[in-house]
Amino acid sequence: GGADASYSSAGSWKEARSFLRRLVRSRVGPLPIPVVLLVSLALLLVLRWTSPDALPLEEGRTPRLRAGLRSFTARSFKQIQQNQDLTSLEEAADGIRIEQTASAREEAAVLEQHDHPRSEPTVLLLEPEAWRQPQEAADLVRGASLEAQQQYKTLKVSGRFECFDGSATFPSFEIVNDDYCDCEDGSDEPGTSACAGAVRLGAPGFSCGWSLGPAEQTKHNVRARVIHRSSVNDGICDCCGGEDEWDDEATCRDRCDEAVAEEKSHANLALAGSRAREEYVKKAPALKGLPKYSGVDGGPSDVFLPAAEQGCLDFNDGDYVYKVCLFDQVTQEGSGGGRKFRLGRKGVWSTSLWEDGQQRKDYSMLIMGDGEHCHASGAPRRAELHFECN
Repeated sequence: GGADASYSSAGSWKEARSFLRRLVRSRVGPLPIPVVLLVSLALLLVLRWTSPDALPLEEGRTPRLRAGLRSFTARSFKQIQQNQDLTSLEEAADGIRIEQTASAREEAAVLEQHDHPRSEPTVLLLEPEAWRQPQEAADLVRGASLEAQQQYKTLKVSGRFECFDGSATFPSFEIVNDDYCDCEDGSDEPGTSACAGAVRLGAPGFSCGWSLGPAEQTKHNVRARVIHRSSVNDGICDCCGGEDEWDDEATCRDRCDEAVAEEKSHANLALAGSRAREEYVKKAPALKGLPKYSGVDGGPSDVFLPAAEQGCLDFNDGDYVYKVCLFDQVTQEGSGGGRKFRLGRKGVWSTSLWEDGQQRKDYSMLIMGDGEHCHASGAPRRAELHFECN
């Protein structure tokens, strides 16, 4: 409501960035990040108070400088320290902003207490988010399952790392989650996608609930979902809480409450289906003796016979109307009328080859063949009915 005002000196900022670029690109050798940032901030302070295009202060207002540092992840900060990456340094510098934020009443109070003609600028450095994470989360390894956390903890205490499959040993634990695949089984990268294509992936995928304790994982099992490592930082929110998109490239809202509601809905459907099946099982023996179902395989406990007794099912896809009568026939007719074609009749269950080399019946697909002749294929029409449990 007019109590605060903000400004930025565009000319001064361009000069500061130009100086920062020249400083980083110089051949005098790499400089520590804190030195670069402190020099840049000092330069900004000087330019701000001496720049001719600085906005005039309104009467009764005190300038307060606030420098905000762009948040870094621990990994990004480590890479900057090692490589003196120019782009990352420029992004850090882009995070610095100068704001005028004190009201006339605040300045009057300062003058009254300190008898000072002008309030001194206040510099506030914001700590990167990665350094403010809870200690219990900092002691865990990102992406690792609850069962694997203890093994990582033991190796971390020893200061070294050994691939879970024993294929290699490294003198430092720092190789874990450094976004480079060192182990053939991918155990050194549980929290990145670097080992998504590992030949021998002995370790599990990315655990969405890696930061949760045993009680929390049991209580919030939807948050403890395990996803494929290729889904980490791919721009798509796979974990309901967004834990897989930790590099901040994608913004993920918390969908865990919705996921819990969806799970409950599926559970209710499954319960309703189970109760319906129990009723079908009770009715099946009486139907099995009917002439029209003689020799018909009604599936496990003949539960499909009561389903067939419920009557035919109609389906309209906009162009055609299909009428499905289990163990009888399937017909097709144009939505606007016309000739009706018989696509198939009776029905046999599909078979699939199992590991033991035996062909077993697949009760999720019923093949109704021996339909009318199709001139395009030169063979009788047939229909395949796929059954899904909701």
